[in-house]
Amino acid sequence: MNSPPPSSYSLKRFLDSAVGILGPGNIVSDQKQIHLKTQNSLAIDRAVPAILYPNKVSQIVSLVKLASDCDIEIYAVSRGRNIGYGEINPPRHGQVVISLEKMNQITSFDPHLGEVTLEPGVTQIQLADFLKSQGDEWIADVTGAPSDASLVGNTLDGGFGHTPLGNHREHILELEAVLGNGQILRTGRFPGLGPNLAGLFVQSNFGIVTSLRIPLLRKPERILTYLVNFKSEDDFTTSIPILLKLRQIGVIQNLMHVANATRIYMSTNHFPCHLSQETVLSDIDCRNLMKVPLLTPPLWAGVGGLYGSKSQVKESARLLKKALKGRGKVQFFSTNKVKWLRRFARLIFWRSPATFSDVSSRLDSIDAIHGLCQGVPTDRPYEHIHWRGSTLSELGLIWISPVISASPTAAHQLIHVLAPVFSKFGFELPITMTFIDHAHLVCVLNICFDKSSPKDVARAHQAYQMIEQTLIRHKIHQYRKGILSQESCIPYDRLATIRVLKSAMDPNGILAVGRYGIHPQANYHQAIEAKGVI
Repeated sequence: MNSPPPSSYSLKRFLDSAVGILGPGNIVSDQKQIHLKTQNSLAIDRAVPAILYPNKVSQIVSLVKLASDCDIEIYAVSRGRNIGYGEINPPRHGQVVISLEKMNQITSFDPHLGEVTLEPGVTQIQLADFLKSQGDEWIADVTGAPSDASLVGNTLDGGFGHTPLGNHREHILELEAVLGNGQILRTGRFPGLGPNLAGLFVQSNFGIVTSLRIPLLRKPERILTYLVNFKSEDDFTTSIPILLKLRQIGVIQNLMHVANATRIYMSTNHFPCHLSQETVLSDIDCRNLMKVPLLTPPLWAGVGGLYGSKSQVKESARLLKKALKGRGKVQFFSTNKVKWLRRFARLIFWRSPATFSDVSSRLDSIDAIHGLCQGVPTDRPYEHIHWRGSTLSELGLIWISPVISASPTAAHQLIHVLAPVFSKFGFELPITMTFIDHAHLVCVLNICFDKSSPKDVARAHQAYQMIEQTLIRHKIHQYRKGILSQESCIPYDRLATIRVLKSAMDPNGILAVGRYGIHPQANYHQAIEAKGVI
């Protein structure tokens, strides 16, 4: 379902007035420029009338009021770096994009409490560099997204990272938002009186979030990265209750990520040039391709960090190894150990540059994981993300994000209901499962394709539709969605309440209509009909 296209008169009136609000140079309405800026890995086109770049809250208030007056739908993005979910593009045609990338200030930092307030345009690397300049005593959780991605944007889309503060939506201290009626809402601090409204702005369209306050992790005496190698899928899935218990008793404090060999290989390599492009690699294929001296490749591997004093980390390491004995081989890496392994490899493989290069590449991957556990963003996954394509301009990428109960049965079911779909359409099956809380695993899978090939695009979109249908048929929900199917994910169980909230906060229905299935009340019947359930 698309937005009713704004009339040329309404759009001209809106844009002419917006120039007075933003000043020259902050509006893009030339369709050639918009086409370049809205290129995306989903290989879809969105009709975007204009892109606006405010740099302060008062401008957003004015734009929201103007949009309401002109009956123009607007869609705000932090930086548009959610590759594989839609990037800068709105869920529906006809929406004017408001990019908040110029609102990029760290507006407050409390070195005593470990709290920081960010505008939406602040990047991962910007915050990491800032904290280092302030004494390097605090860590901000970061994700595997590019280093220039927005932390605010990731949080508001329900994203997660790696450290003990990795479940971002659970760690919002307070936020400020401009509602659809033009009012500024500050949610306040808690403990305190009344309801905490901050969570209402995650995966919703009730307002445009203009700042977010988050907690930081005080840098402990020691951070030790662990790598658990599982020889088989069964070794991993049957270890889930053990890993869950280790999390529940505090041995594992961070968000442990467990990936199959296909995910590990695709995250660190391009498709092998000596193989036919029609070859679909299995986990065993990928494990064999990763074989290098000194480092044994697994079929499944879990990664994370241990945090605390030297004695605490030593005890946690002992308990982790003991609990997984006979199921997974546990290895530990520190900054010094990675440096030592690199020097050792150079020493013994000095006559074999190719072997040293392979070993060094694997160590680079371990070093990047160790950095993520310390709040250091990396572009390493992004550098290999185009897989079969030779350039990023050919990158086709669609993320699928199921959430399952943390049990061997649920993990096994997910793998084996989706494997035939990926195989049918000729795609590899890369999977990551993350222990997001005490009861759930959030899973990330993706379809990689060449978006410059119409045939490949059609195949990828057909595969995505069948994956969606398969998940629905098996009653497997998702924790996050991109704009390919976001508009139709009607939240039926909370529909009545969401309608009331949308009407109260955005009475004219101009903010991000269709985001996560949330529509103005008048549009719900159309949205449900479009989904085909009436």
